Amino acid sequence: MIDEESVLRNLKALPDVTGAVVWRTGRAPVGLLSEPLNSSATGLLSAGVGSIEEVVAMAGVGKIEDLCFRTKMTQCLALRCDDWQAIVLSPRDADAGRLRNAISELLRQTV
Repeated sequence: MIDEESVLRNLKALPDVTGAVVWRTGRAPVGLLSEPLNSSATGLLSAGVGSIEEVVAMAGVGKIEDLCFRTKMTQCLALRCDDWQAIVLSPRDADAGRLRNAISELLRQTV
């Protein structure tokens, strides 16, 4: 079975990926984030996405498959595939569709 560190390294190797956080349901997230992000950012990103998922589930509108948001300089894409979740940071102008497909394919290979 593939571990979180291996998935994290594979995510980080994708073109345009500047940082990543990955975890399996029930496990602690692990991340490779560039400076000046510190170790607490890994937990904050995963908790933030988890909170949004909870609200969506409580509202009864389904289960989030992917979530994308942008800041002035960064794009953040969060995806779920079975019991895996990944959050990937990239430059704002990166091709979100291409990244989404590459991340989905990588996560599907782990199940």
